Amino acid sequence: MRPLNIKFTAFGPYPKTQTIDFTELQNSNMFVISGPTGSGKTTIFDAISFALYGSASGSDRTLDMFRSDFAPVETMTQVEFEFAVKNQKYKITRCPAGERPKLRGVGMRKIDASVKLEFGDQVITAQIEVANKIEEVLGLTKEQFKQIVLLPQGEFKKLLMSDSRSKEVIFRKIFDTGHIQKIQEQLRTDSSELKRKIEDSELQINTILDAYPNIANTAQLSRLHKNTKVNVGEIEEHLQTLNLKLQTNLELIAKAQQHTKDQAELQEIQLKLDAYQKNQAIYNKYNYFIEHLPVISNYQRIHVDLSRATDKLNQTIFQQEQLQQTQDQTIGELTKLRDAHTEITAQYEQVSDLQEQLDDYQTHLKLITDHVEMQTSIDNYQALISKLTTQIDELELQKTTITTKLEQIEILEQQFEQNNLAISSAKDELAHLTKQQQIQIQIEQLNNEIINNSQELQTLNSAHHLESATLSEYRAAYIATQSGLLAAKLEPGKPCSVCGSLEHPNPATINTSDITDTDIAKQEQIVDKLNNKINQMMAKLEVDKALTNQLTEEHQITDLDYQELIDKQTTNLKELEAINLKLSTQLDKQSLQNKLTEIAAVIVTNNQDLVKYQYAADDLRAKLTLSSEQLAAKPKIETEIDKLQQGIKQTISTYEQSAKNLQACENQALINTKELGFLMLNIQSEQQSIQAMNDSLVDIEKSIDTYSLAELTEMLSNQAYIKAEYNNYLTDTVLLTGRQTTLEQIISEYQPIDVDLLNQTITKLNDRIDATTQIHEQFVADRYRQKTDLDTLKAIENKVGKLIDTYQLIADISDVANGKTTSKISFERYMLAIYFKQIISRANIYFKAMTNNRFELEYKSPHRGRGAQGLDLNIVDNYTTKVRDVKSLSGGETFKAALAMALGLSDIVQMNSGGIQIDTIFIDEGFGSLDIDSLNSAIDTLISIESEGRIVGIISHVEELKNQVSNKIEVTTGPEGSSLAVHFN
Repeated sequence: MRPLNIKFTAFGPYPKTQTIDFTELQNSNMFVISGPTGSGKTTIFDAISFALYGSASGSDRTLDMFRSDFAPVETMTQVEFEFAVKNQKYKITRCPAGERPKLRGVGMRKIDASVKLEFGDQVITAQIEVANKIEEVLGLTKEQFKQIVLLPQGEFKKLLMSDSRSKEVIFRKIFDTGHIQKIQEQLRTDSSELKRKIEDSELQINTILDAYPNIANTAQLSRLHKNTKVNVGEIEEHLQTLNLKLQTNLELIAKAQQHTKDQAELQEIQLKLDAYQKNQAIYNKYNYFIEHLPVISNYQRIHVDLSRATDKLNQTIFQQEQLQQTQDQTIGELTKLRDAHTEITAQYEQVSDLQEQLDDYQTHLKLITDHVEMQTSIDNYQALISKLTTQIDELELQKTTITTKLEQIEILEQQFEQNNLAISSAKDELAHLTKQQQIQIQIEQLNNEIINNSQELQTLNSAHHLESATLSEYRAAYIATQSGLLAAKLEPGKPCSVCGSLEHPNPATINTSDITDTDIAKQEQIVDKLNNKINQMMAKLEVDKALTNQLTEEHQITDLDYQELIDKQTTNLKELEAINLKLSTQLDKQSLQNKLTEIAAVIVTNNQDLVKYQYAADDLRAKLTLSSEQLAAKPKIETEIDKLQQGIKQTISTYEQSAKNLQACENQALINTKELGFLMLNIQSEQQSIQAMNDSLVDIEKSIDTYSLAELTEMLSNQAYIKAEYNNYLTDTVLLTGRQTTLEQIISEYQPIDVDLLNQTITKLNDRIDATTQIHEQFVADRYRQKTDLDTLKAIENKVGKLIDTYQLIADISDVANGKTTSKISFERYMLAIYFKQIISRANIYFKAMTNNRFELEYKSPHRGRGAQGLDLNIVDNYTTKVRDVKSLSGGETFKAALAMALGLSDIVQMNSGGIQIDTIFIDEGFGSLDIDSLNSAIDTLISIESEGRIVGIISHVEELKNQVSNKIEVTTGPEGSSLAVHFN
C-alpha cells in the first residue's frame, strides 16, 4: 500500500480542511511530522487508520474523539484517502456518525456513519463490503496494519515486550494460523467427546443389566430370553382354545337376541304401513301438485311480474307529469334571462372607454413610483456611506492594536523557547531519576530475596542434617537385622555364607527392627530432594548476588531518596509546562498577522465601496424631475385606478355570468323536451305488457280444475318438502312390504334357546381368558423388553469397541497437537515459532546496524515442562557475551529493538504472503530516548528502507531528526484549532 493523498475536515483538532499530497515526495521518501505536544501530529496517522478501518491508530483513542470541537456545527467531519496497491488506485471517503443542524426548524438531527470506496469503475458503500474489500486489497487486518505499517504511540513495543501467549494472538492474525488452532481445539473436543461417549456407553450397559436380578452379562440375558419365548407359545395355545369355546356360546346368544329384534321390527313395520294408508288423500294431492308444478310456477311468476309492471307504469306516469311542470317553469325563466342579457350587453360595450382612462392613470402613477424608489435608494446609499466611514475608522484602530500585540509576542516567544529547553532538560532528568529508582527498588528486592533465600538455605541444611542422620540409622538397623537373620541360620561345622568360616565364636543376635529396604529407599529420596533444593538455592543466591553487584556498579546506585528527587523534578516540570501552556495561548503570531492582512484588505474594499455608493447616489439625484405637487397627487390617482379596475371587472363578470346562465337554461329546456318524449313511449310499452300478462293468467286458470289455484300456489313455497315426502312415501311402501314378508318367514322358523345357562357359561370363560391374558401380556412384555435390551447391548458393545480404538488414536494426536507432552509446545505455537525465528533473523540485520553490532535478538528456547512458552526473546550483549531478558534493555535500546522487530516483521510478512505489498511505514514513538549516535544509526536504518522505495513517516520532537530530514509536515495550534503546513522537496 502506497499513500497518494489524504484530505480531512473537522477532524480532531483541525477545524478546516487539511491536505497532504504524498506524490510530491520526489527526492526522498522520508518525512517528519513536528509540532507542539497535543497539537495533532498523531491525528494525521489516526486519519489514515480511520479512513481504512474506521478506527484510530492507537487503542487509547475512540471514535467520539474524531469530531473537531473547533469546527462549526454545520461542517461535516470527513476523511478522504487515496492510495495505490499494485498499480491500482483506490479512493476511500469515510464520515463518522454525528449530529447536524435540522434542515427545518431548530435543534440537531442524527447522521449515520458512512463510507465510500472507489476504484476503477466500481463504487462500494456498504460498511461490511468496504471492510472486506480493504482487507482483501491490503492483505492486512486492522491489528496487522498497526503492527507492521502504522506503529502507533503507546503500542509500539507490544510485539517486543509481550509474552508468548500475547505474541501467539498477534502472529495468529498476521500469519493466518487460526485454522491450526481450530484443528487443535477440534482434536481436544473430539477426544473429550469420544471419552464421554465410552463412559456413557458403559453406564448404559450397567443400567440395562441392573434391571435383571442374577444376570451379569449379555450371554445370560440371551438364555433368559429363549426360556421366556417358550412360555409365551404355550400360553397362546391355551388362550386359543378358550376363545373358540367363548365364540360358540356368543353366537347362540346372538341368535336369541336377533329373534327378539325381528319381532319388534315386524310390529314397527305394520304401524308405518297403517299410517301411510290413513294419509292416502294427502299423498294424492301431492302427486297432482308435482305433475302440474310447471304450470303453477308460471302462474305465480306472471302474478308477480304483473304487480311489478303496474307499479312501474304508475311511477312512469308520475314522472311524466312532474317533468311537464318543470318544463313549463324553465320556459318562463328563459324568457326573463333573454330580456336581462340584452340590457347587460349594452353596458359591456362601454368597457373599452373605461380601459383607456385606466391606462392614463397607471402611466402617471408609475412616474411617481419611480421617483419615490429613487429617493429611497439615495437614502440607503447615504446610510451605507456613513456605516462604511465608521467601519474604516474602527479597522484603522484595530491595525494599531494588533501591531502592538505583535511586538509583545516577539518577547514572549523568546521566553517560550527558553522554557522549552528547560522542560526538555527536566524530562531527561526525570527519566534518569525514575530509571535509577526502579534499579534501586530492584536491588532492594534482590537483597530481600537473598536474605530470605539464605534463611531458607539454613533451614534446608538443618533438615538435610536430620534426614541424613535418620538415613544412617535406617541403614544400621537394616544391616543389624539382616546379620541376625544370617546368624540364626549358622550351623556348627558348616561354612558361613558371608565369610566361609567353619567356626562361629560370636554370632550376631536377631534385631527386632522393622526397617525394610523400601524405607531406606524412601529416606534416600528425601535426602536427595533436599540436596537438590540446597544446590538450587545456592545457585539462585549466587545469581542474585551477581545481579545485585552488576546493577549497583553499572548504574552507580546510591542511598539517595529518589522518590523525593522525582517529586521535586515532577513539580518543577509541571510548573514549566503550565507556564508554557499559558504562553502558547498568547503566541498566536500567525493568526494576528493574518488578521492584520485581512483588516487591510477590508479597508481597501470598504474605500472602494464608499466611492461606488457616492457615485450611485449622485446619479440618482440627477434623475429626480417631479415636483412636490405632482407627488402629492399619488393617493387620488391610486383611488381612481381602484374604482376603474373594479368597475371594469364587475361589468365583464356580470356579462359573462348572464351569457352563461342563458345558455344553461336553453340547454335544460331542450333536455326536458327529449325526456318527455321518451317517457310517453315507455308508458305505451308498459300498458301493452300488462295486457299480455292478464291474458296469460286467464288461460292458466281454465287448465286447472281438480284443486284451486290459490291453494296450489301456496304449496310452491314447500315444494322441496312435498317432493321429498312423496318420494319417501313411494319408497317406504315398497321396502316395508318386502321386509314384512321376510320377517314373518324368519320368525316362523326360530327354535327356542336357554339364554341364562349360556350367560353363566360365558362369564366363566371370560374370567379364565382374562387371567390367562394377563399372564400372557406379562410374558410378552418381558420377552419384548429382553429382546430390546439384548439388541441395545450388542449395539453398544459393538460401538464401544470401535470408540475405544478411535479414542486411543485421537487422544494421542490431540495430546501432541495441544502441547500435552513433555515439551508443552502446541503445534500452532511450533509453527509460529518458525515464523518468529525468521522475524528475529531479519530484525537482527536492523538491530545490529542500529547498535554497532553490540546487541542482537536471540530466540529463547522453551524449558521442558513449562507452559505458555516458545515465542519469547533474549538479548545477547556481544560486548559482555551475556544473555539477558529483553525487558532489561534501557529506553533507547528498547526503542531500537522494537523498531527492528517491526521492520523484521514487515519483511517476513511480505516474504510469506505474496499478495501483500508493504510500501509504507509510519512511526509515532521513541526517537527522543536516543542519544546522537543511536539516533544517527536509526536514521541510517530508515534511510536504507527508504532507498528500497518505501515511504517512511516519523512523528518526532527531536531537532537533530528534523534537521536531517528535508521533507517536513509542521503542525501549529492556536485558539481556533490546529493547521498543518507541508514542505515536501
